[in-house]
Amino acid sequence: MTLKPYPDEAPGSVLMRWAARGRVARALGPIALQDDLQTQQAALMALRQAGASDEVLELTDALALERRWPLLAADDLDRPAEGSDRLGKACEFCLAEDSAEGRDHYLRQDWRLAWRMSCRRHGSPLVDVETFDLVPVVIDGQRERRVRLLRDFEKTVDRFLRRARGGGFNRQIIPAAALCLEADIDAALDGRRLPALWCLGSDWPRARRSLIGLADLLLSPSRTGRERLIHYVADEDLIPYSHTQFFTTGGFPVLGSLWQRRILESCARLLIDPDRYEHLDQGRRYTPHADLLWGGGAVRAHGALGRMASADMLSTILAYARVEQIERLETNLPGMAKPLANRIRNAAAVALYIP
Repeated sequence: MTLKPYPDEAPGSVLMRWAARGRVARALGPIALQDDLQTQQAALMALRQAGASDEVLELTDALALERRWPLLAADDLDRPAEGSDRLGKACEFCLAEDSAEGRDHYLRQDWRLAWRMSCRRHGSPLVDVETFDLVPVVIDGQRERRVRLLRDFEKTVDRFLRRARGGGFNRQIIPAAALCLEADIDAALDGRRLPALWCLGSDWPRARRSLIGLADLLLSPSRTGRERLIHYVADEDLIPYSHTQFFTTGGFPVLGSLWQRRILESCARLLIDPDRYEHLDQGRRYTPHADLLWGGGAVRAHGALGRMASADMLSTILAYARVEQIERLETNLPGMAKPLANRIRNAAAVALYIP
């Protein structure tokens, strides 16, 4: 039997399902998930030798991903960290439907995007899956074997089938601003313009560098302690110990779904309302830096700067950032979208006056 790919199946998922069914070596599966855009030739050759059709080989070679998102790059893909048990992100409701309808569980193309935090179909947050196995399931009263995606705590309990009998999942709420940013990113990957709301302009490669720069900053330690800067934006979020080794420059694509979601929520809060750092004083626009030039204006200027810092979270983030982090950000400003680069310069100037 030739296993056909599902219409919206991610390239790496095809190879993982063949590996789970014993058609190719299991060691080949994680290779494709590291980077769906560069599936190794050894994996494709193994599929061909196992009897894969041209349709399977074409999808596994990621042509479908590139056709769907013309501006897709490796940085846009969710990449499980090397050595981790994580396979990728999934929607629990979609997997429940797979089980109920007798399909293999499979990774959708949308889930392979590092920028995706919700299921387009159900609106629910994506969660991490850690096991891709062929296991016994009951479909229409018949015991069969299907490939199933499982989270670590689900290896012995089939929550998907239990939900079909009347159970359910807790449906988390993703802030509207974060969902707007997610939708804008999807549109940009498809080649459409980014709206001015996010201050990123219409050039997606520059916008990508801007977002990666913000993500790197949020994952960096603060100058006052070991906590990460993201804690100043996302309250009461504990950092899972297993993720700390991936909180490095360029680490966003290899983080788990929870932290990718937290970072995009934080970026949305930092980017929204680009004019909020401009204040009015007694009916006119007030420029605190100009007031500092006058001997008697220092107290008034510091008061205005305090109001600006409390109004713009980006100033607070930069105030608690380490010097080397700010220097790295300033070095990367020429490659960022100009409106965001201007915002960072303004916020950094305000942050200088925050003790």
